[in-house]
Amino acid sequence: EPVTSEEMTRKIIQSQPGFSHKHAALMEKIASSMPPVPSGPCFVTATFTFKTDEGKQEFIDILNGDDGLSVTRSWPGNESISCFSSTENPLKFVVQQKWASAGAHAEYMAMRKSTGLFDHVVSLLSEPLDIVHLESVEV
Repeated sequence: EPVTSEEMTRKIIQSQPGFSHKHAALMEKIASSMPPVPSGPCFVTATFTFKTDEGKQEFIDILNGDDGLSVTRSWPGNESISCFSSTENPLKFVVQQKWASAGAHAEYMAMRKSTGLFDHVVSLLSEPLDIVHLESVEV
């Protein structure tokens, strides 16, 4: 049985002399060890392979509904989104997106996961969702 709650324990630790200095130094060390986040646009291709035509249609209905593409298009950092259906496999659906940054896309995905929509869509798939992050290459 804990003697103090997690909240109380955090308050005790944070009240100790030098905590804020040590915390800032630790956060700086963690940040410096992380790979740099690419700046500039982030391109994302998501490939959905559905179990059934009904599942694919349900997804299309979601995209056209109030919680679908209108939310994505208005999300901060979304620059474009296009949807495609495979001509080779009628159960395959591809969504291509352009985001102002990888961070903007990550925040959007976190929101979709927190609402449960992401997990619902994944349950309609016969294969794992294939998400590929791309960056532009000058050639």
